[in-house]
This record gives sequence, C-alpha cells and structure tokens, in this order.
Amino acid sequence: MRFTPCALQSLPYTENFDSYSAGTTAAAGQTMSPCWRKGTNSSTAYPYLYTTNSHSAPNGLYMYGTATYYCYAALPMMADSVKHLMISFSAYKTSANYGKIWVGVMTDPNDFSTFQRYQRVNVSAVSNWEAFEIDFSGYTGPEGCIAFTLHDSAANYAVIDDIMVDTIPSCPRVRNVTVNNITQTGATVHWNASPYDASVSFDIEYGPHGFAHGTGTTVNSSLDSVDLIGLNHSTMYDVYVRAQCSATDESPWSFVYSFYTNCGMFTVPYTEDFENYGTGSSFSIHPCWHKGTNSSTAYPYPYATNAISGSRSLYFYSYHPSSTSTTALYSYAALPEFNLPVNNLEITFNMRRYSTTTNYYTSLIV
Repeated sequence: MRFTPCALQSLPYTENFDSYSAGTTAAAGQTMSPCWRKGTNSSTAYPYLYTTNSHSAPNGLYMYGTATYYCYAALPMMADSVKHLMISFSAYKTSANYGKIWVGVMTDPNDFSTFQRYQRVNVSAVSNWEAFEIDFSGYTGPEGCIAFTLHDSAANYAVIDDIMVDTIPSCPRVRNVTVNNITQTGATVHWNASPYDASVSFDIEYGPHGFAHGTGTTVNSSLDSVDLIGLNHSTMYDVYVRAQCSATDESPWSFVYSFYTNCGMFTVPYTEDFENYGTGSSFSIHPCWHKGTNSSTAYPYPYATNAISGSRSLYFYSYHPSSTSTTALYSYAALPEFNLPVNNLEITFNMRRYSTTTNYYTSLIV
C-alpha cells in the first residue's frame, strides 16, 4: 500500500492508537499512522500496539529499551515550531525499574542518531496509569519531530497512550493537585498556585469517579485550596482544577486526582462485581473491603481470566500441605460493614475452581 506524503499536522493533534491493529508483525496491520515513524535495533519490532494495557481501550504503544537496544516513535511534523508546542500523554509500567521515558526531537525521523533528548519522565507507580505534560519552550535545538525513546542504562519497558500536542497555552495547566483531610463526607483539595498572580481564580469540578466534565459539581476559589462538603462515604471521587487567568483566558483542566472518602455503614441490598478495578496482584479492591494472605503474592486480587459476568472476578489461593514441614497458605476477603446485624443478612455469590484436575479441590469458608 502506498501513502501520500504527510502534510503538517494541525493543532491540537491527538493520537490514541485505537484505529490500528495490534501486534509485532506486518501481518498484524499498520501499527500506527503512516505519518509516524518508528524503529529499533531489536529483533522484535518495537514499538508496537499492545492490547494488554491501554489507557483508552483497546490499544497502547508498547516500548522497550536498554543500554544496547533502542526503539523510538516519532510523531508527525506539526504546523508550528517545536518551541511553541506542548505534549501530554499517559504512561504505564509493570515493574519498579521500568517506565523511564525520554521525550525529545528527531531532526530526521528515519535516523535514530538524530534523536536529541529534551526531558525524561519516570512513571512513579507500578501498574497504574500516570499523566505527563512537557512544554518545549526551553528547547534550543533544530526543528524536527517530537519523539519518544526508552534507550537508557538498563532494561526498560513502558506503555504510552492518549497523546495530545498543542501550542503552549498562555494560561498554564494547574499542577500538583492533591487531596487531604478526608472524612466520610468531606475533603480538602490543594494545588500549586505559585505560577499565577493574585488576580487569578480557580474552578474546581468534582464528582463520582469517571464523571464527564460539565456534569460534576463546580466551586470557585481565589486561594490554593478549597473544602469539599456533602460527599458520600465509601465513594471514589474525581477532582479537577483549572485557572481563570482572565475573563477570556482559562487554563486546560488539571489531570484528574482520584480519592476515596472514608468508610461508613453500607446499606443493603449491596452488590459487587469487581469490574471497577485493575487486574493483577498489584491491584486491590474497594478500600472498605479488607483482605489478607500469608503468601508472598497479594491474594486475593481482581482477575481478568475467569468471570461469570463482565470481565473480572476475585482470585483466591490457599494451600493445605500434606507435610508439617511446608507452610499452609491462606487468603481471605472481608466485606464492608452493613447497617443491619449479621444475623439479619444473607449473601449470594458464584464461584468456580481454577482447574478440573483431581489435584485441585475447591472449598470456601464463609
């Protein structure tokens, strides 16, 4: 297939990799827009589109690098100078030593030797998406394409998704949003107000986790914090902050900050299908549940392989040895506290055993 030469990309420019086939080979389809360029000296065709982890389903861009092996992904040329641009993206890592991403500029997107490092970001949390923003106002090199690489001093993996490139705003995005003083019904939101002069006010929008802008509750503050009241206990909330630099100039919304209010009594009927959590042993469930194990693996945990509804279930593991020289292993999960005595309650659930072989037995103590 032939592609016509790519025009300069208008701004804002976005890419979420969801329009292309995933996989490492040409047979899997075009791994990203033909206006991007990518390359590696590995025998695997990094970077490639990846369905296991994505910030917006189904695809993320999976990258790998070491001191010896490189891979890079270069965006198309934009219709403005690099020095006027800002890029935001989400990134993810699966191990503490991974997630070191260099963002820079390639003067020739077909030649990795032209990659000029500008700024490195480090994904801080394991198995948790993190948002980043880099502006190129301090870039002093020649014009070229914004690019990513993981070429570094040690083995290094990361997934990148939901990229946006735009001109640097005159009213910058609010940074360092945090929440403390959390109770069952309230919390205090803080942010960094130092880049703004005293005339700037701030909009704070909050609501249940996953709410769309314009559907939450909005309050205003001229300070660098605000108290939220009237929240529901045991509930996950999202909060965003933006600056009103003037009557006609407002910043983009901050990256989301999510938090749970403190636990309270749950009412019945109560349901839980584990669909709202990431999967794997590094993820937990609702903080008003309690779980534990004496295994080195954090059982029980949300599991994506077997589910009776949706895509998730709760995966337990216990082991009763035949020899006293081997430690017995347990795992448990305790539901939240309810507003009725336990002897007034009943519980229904579905369960399955992991294997059909005779070496595996399934029992449950409630």
